[in-house]
Amino acid sequence: MTVRINAHHIICPSCQEKVFLDELVSGHCPLCGCMMEEGEISSELEHIIERSDIAWIIFHYFVFKKFDALGVSPLQILQVISQLENQCESEFHIPRKLEFRLEIPMNRLDRVRIKRCSKCRKLFMIGGKKIIFGNFNSNDSKIEYICQNC
Repeated sequence: MTVRINAHHIICPSCQEKVFLDELVSGHCPLCGCMMEEGEISSELEHIIERSDIAWIIFHYFVFKKFDALGVSPLQILQVISQLENQCESEFHIPRKLEFRLEIPMNRLDRVRIKRCSKCRKLFMIGGKKIIFGNFNSNDSKIEYICQNC
Protein backbone atom coordinates (compact mmCIF):
# COMPACT_ATOMS: atom_id res chain seq x y z
CA MET A 1 0.00 0.00 0.00
CA THR A 2 1.34 3.43 -0.87
CA VAL A 3 1.55 6.43 1.40
CA ARG A 4 -0.83 9.21 0.34
CA ILE A 5 0.43 12.20 2.27
CA ASN A 6 0.09 14.72 -0.54
CA ALA A 7 -2.67 12.99 -2.52
CA HIS A 8 -5.71 15.12 -3.34
CA HIS A 9 -8.93 14.21 -1.60
CA ILE A 10 -12.38 15.51 -0.77
CA ILE A 11 -14.66 15.00 2.21
CA CYS A 12 -17.84 13.03 1.48
CA PRO A 13 -20.89 15.12 2.47
CA SER A 14 -22.80 12.02 3.57
CA CYS A 15 -20.38 9.91 5.62
CA GLN A 16 -17.86 12.72 6.34
CA GLU A 17 -14.93 10.47 5.42
CA LYS A 18 -11.85 11.47 3.45
CA VAL A 19 -12.14 10.09 -0.10
CA PHE A 20 -9.27 10.27 -2.56
CA LEU A 21 -10.16 11.38 -6.08
CA ASP A 22 -8.75 8.27 -7.69
CA GLU A 23 -11.00 6.13 -5.46
CA LEU A 24 -14.28 7.62 -6.72
CA VAL A 25 -16.51 5.15 -8.55
CA SER A 26 -18.30 7.01 -11.37
CA GLY A 27 -18.43 10.10 -9.19
CA HIS A 28 -19.80 8.21 -6.17
CA CYS A 29 -18.24 7.73 -2.76
CA PRO A 30 -16.86 4.17 -2.50
CA LEU A 31 -17.90 3.93 1.17
CA CYS A 32 -21.53 5.07 1.19
CA GLY A 33 -22.39 5.51 -2.51
CA CYS A 34 -23.26 9.18 -2.14
CA MET A 35 -23.03 11.17 -5.40
CA MET A 36 -20.36 13.84 -5.22
CA GLU A 37 -21.33 17.23 -6.60
CA GLU A 38 -19.71 18.20 -9.90
CA GLY A 39 -18.51 21.49 -8.43
CA GLU A 40 -16.53 19.78 -5.70
CA ILE A 41 -14.78 17.37 -8.06
CA SER A 42 -14.07 19.88 -10.82
CA SER A 43 -12.62 22.45 -8.42
CA GLU A 44 -10.35 19.78 -6.96
CA LEU A 45 -9.23 18.63 -10.41
CA GLU A 46 -8.51 22.20 -11.46
CA HIS A 47 -6.37 22.53 -8.38
CA ILE A 48 -4.44 19.37 -9.27
CA ILE A 49 -3.64 20.18 -12.90
CA GLU A 50 -2.90 23.79 -13.69
CA ARG A 51 -2.88 25.13 -17.23
CA SER A 52 0.91 25.45 -17.32
CA ASP A 53 1.24 21.83 -16.25
CA ILE A 54 -0.94 20.68 -19.14
CA ALA A 55 1.38 22.40 -21.62
CA TRP A 56 4.39 20.63 -20.10
CA ILE A 57 2.59 17.28 -20.14
CA ILE A 58 1.80 17.68 -23.83
CA PHE A 59 5.38 18.74 -24.57
CA HIS A 60 6.73 15.71 -22.69
CA TYR A 61 4.39 13.43 -24.61
CA PHE A 62 5.56 14.66 -28.01
CA VAL A 63 9.24 14.54 -27.01
CA PHE A 64 8.77 11.01 -25.72
CA LYS A 65 6.85 9.96 -28.84
CA LYS A 66 9.51 11.40 -31.19
CA PHE A 67 12.45 9.72 -29.48
CA ASP A 68 10.58 6.46 -28.91
CA ALA A 69 9.92 6.25 -32.66
CA LEU A 70 13.69 6.53 -33.22
CA GLY A 71 14.31 3.63 -30.84
CA VAL A 72 15.78 5.51 -27.89
CA SER A 73 15.37 3.73 -24.56
CA PRO A 74 12.64 5.19 -22.32
CA LEU A 75 15.12 5.76 -19.49
CA GLN A 76 17.30 7.99 -21.71
CA ILE A 77 14.22 9.94 -22.84
CA LEU A 78 13.11 10.53 -19.26
CA GLN A 79 16.62 11.69 -18.32
CA VAL A 80 16.57 14.24 -21.16
CA ILE A 81 13.11 15.46 -20.10
CA SER A 82 14.19 15.83 -16.47
CA GLN A 83 17.34 17.74 -17.49
CA LEU A 84 15.16 19.98 -19.62
CA GLU A 85 12.82 20.65 -16.70
CA ASN A 86 15.74 21.41 -14.39
CA GLN A 87 17.15 23.93 -16.87
CA CYS A 88 13.79 25.66 -17.25
CA GLU A 89 13.14 25.73 -13.49
CA SER A 90 16.56 27.18 -12.69
CA GLU A 91 16.05 30.05 -15.12
CA PHE A 92 13.02 32.31 -15.34
CA HIS A 93 12.94 32.17 -19.13
CA ILE A 94 13.37 29.38 -21.64
CA PRO A 95 17.10 28.75 -22.08
CA ARG A 96 18.69 29.12 -25.47
CA LYS A 97 20.49 25.79 -25.39
CA LEU A 98 18.05 22.94 -25.04
CA GLU A 99 20.42 20.30 -26.33
CA PHE A 100 20.04 16.54 -26.34
CA ARG A 101 22.42 13.68 -27.10
CA LEU A 102 21.03 10.16 -27.23
CA GLU A 103 22.16 6.73 -28.35
CA ILE A 104 19.86 5.09 -30.87
CA PRO A 105 20.01 1.56 -32.25
CA MET A 106 21.56 0.96 -35.66
CA ASN A 107 19.28 -0.26 -38.43
CA ARG A 108 20.28 -2.96 -40.91
CA LEU A 109 21.83 -0.54 -43.37
CA ASP A 110 23.91 1.10 -40.65
CA ARG A 111 25.27 -2.26 -39.52
CA VAL A 112 26.72 -3.18 -42.92
CA ARG A 113 27.93 0.13 -44.31
CA ILE A 114 31.25 1.82 -43.61
CA LYS A 115 31.06 4.57 -41.00
CA ARG A 116 33.48 7.26 -39.83
CA CYS A 117 34.08 7.71 -36.12
CA SER A 118 33.32 11.27 -35.03
CA LYS A 119 36.06 11.22 -32.35
CA CYS A 120 39.10 9.56 -33.95
CA ARG A 121 37.96 9.98 -37.60
CA LYS A 122 38.82 6.35 -38.45
CA LEU A 123 36.65 4.23 -40.70
CA PHE A 124 34.94 1.20 -39.21
CA MET A 125 32.31 -1.26 -40.30
CA ILE A 126 31.28 -3.45 -37.37
CA GLY A 127 30.18 -2.41 -33.88
CA GLY A 128 30.18 1.06 -32.45
CA LYS A 129 27.36 3.37 -31.46
CA LYS A 130 24.94 5.59 -33.33
CA ILE A 131 24.33 8.90 -31.58
CA ILE A 132 21.66 11.48 -32.40
CA PHE A 133 22.20 15.01 -31.14
CA GLY A 134 20.56 18.33 -31.67
CA ASN A 135 18.76 21.24 -30.08
CA PHE A 136 15.10 21.54 -29.12
CA ASN A 137 15.08 25.17 -30.30
CA SER A 138 15.84 24.14 -33.87
CA ASN A 139 14.11 21.39 -35.78
CA ASP A 140 17.26 19.74 -37.12
CA SER A 141 19.21 16.94 -35.55
CA LYS A 142 22.42 15.22 -36.61
CA ILE A 143 23.64 11.67 -36.42
CA GLU A 144 27.19 10.60 -35.63
CA TYR A 145 28.90 7.28 -35.20
CA ILE A 146 31.46 6.31 -32.57
CA CYS A 147 33.71 3.25 -32.98
CA GLN A 148 34.27 0.61 -30.31
CA ASN A 149 37.77 1.90 -29.49
CA CYS A 150 36.58 5.38 -28.53
